[in-house]
Amino acid sequence: MSKYAKLTIFILAIIALILLLNTKQKPVAKKSKPLIKIGSTLPLTGDVASVGLASKTAMNMALDKWKAKNTKYDYELVFEDNQLMPSKVATNTNRLISVEKTDAITSIWGFVDVIKGIIKDKNIINFSCSWGTSVVDGKYNFNHSTPPSAQISVLIDKLKQEKIKTIGIWHQKSKTDYELIDTYIPALEKAGIKIAYKIETSMDDRDYRTQIAKLKDKDADILLLLAASPSMEIIKKQMIETGYDIPVTTVDYFSLIAEKELFEGSWFVSDASGTNDFAKKFAKRSKLSLGGCVANTYDMIDMLIYAYENAVSLPDEKPHNEEVIKILHSINNWNGAIGDNLSIDENGQVHSKASLMLIKNGKVINID
Repeated sequence: MSKYAKLTIFILAIIALILLLNTKQKPVAKKSKPLIKIGSTLPLTGDVASVGLASKTAMNMALDKWKAKNTKYDYELVFEDNQLMPSKVATNTNRLISVEKTDAITSIWGFVDVIKGIIKDKNIINFSCSWGTSVVDGKYNFNHSTPPSAQISVLIDKLKQEKIKTIGIWHQKSKTDYELIDTYIPALEKAGIKIAYKIETSMDDRDYRTQIAKLKDKDADILLLLAASPSMEIIKKQMIETGYDIPVTTVDYFSLIAEKELFEGSWFVSDASGTNDFAKKFAKRSKLSLGGCVANTYDMIDMLIYAYENAVSLPDEKPHNEEVIKILHSINNWNGAIGDNLSIDENGQVHSKASLMLIKNGKVINID
């Protein structure tokens, strides 16, 4: 073999070796997963920003739990600030749909009708934490809040325990409160508890002394007061000023007010609000308090991701929401952030237990 042939073979061998080394060193491109985006409209600024920010933290905690696993899909949370204003909820919802292209939208408190109107016929999942029975109208709507039937059951048991036979009801003119009352009153009457009076006031009212004066001659053992802050505090202060001395209870509202000392020693019914285990984990992430719906928002993200991961889909494609809601409806005996044995019924309502709470030393404690 000539020296030129040997040189040619040597050069070709070197080239082959270089190509082989480059092939081994070149990283294999990681196949991207379909991205599922979950939007959320929350009060991140304003008077109740602490609850919105705490909910955001809880949602990110749920996302981090799934990020630690080898999921079929990638997930992203998109947050929008609604400042607890319906107009901003509408703007946020439209943006989450048209700009962010989210697959599902989450929210807290009474803005479900705004969101439902916008997402209608768009096959987008709407998961809320809100009172009322109309929240889950429509197969794409889900609600993670203790239902009124569970609330009133706990209230009636406590009233009977305290041997209370007559109750006064004061609520605000809101769709949610009307829905609650429509459940509460028939149940109370069926239980043999007399409704001494029922009054309703506007959420914008600030002087309640005329209404209070009319109640003094009414025969009521306790007042069920359903009023958002600051109305709740103002009503109580004016009751004290006018000498209307009657025990006051509520459903959940005491947890949301700043001046809890006004209701020192008062018991009330609370929606499921979070396990001790979740409270400890949350405390490691944030100094914020676990307000109404915070633990629920963790469960909402946890359940949504679980449903997407287990829904039927084509290879390398994210599932259609039609398949995702089938998984959500099948959830039963779920151990969540707000408690154990959670389930979702055929209407999209998450069922959880209500609890009895007490205001002691200005703080809310569980007395169950």
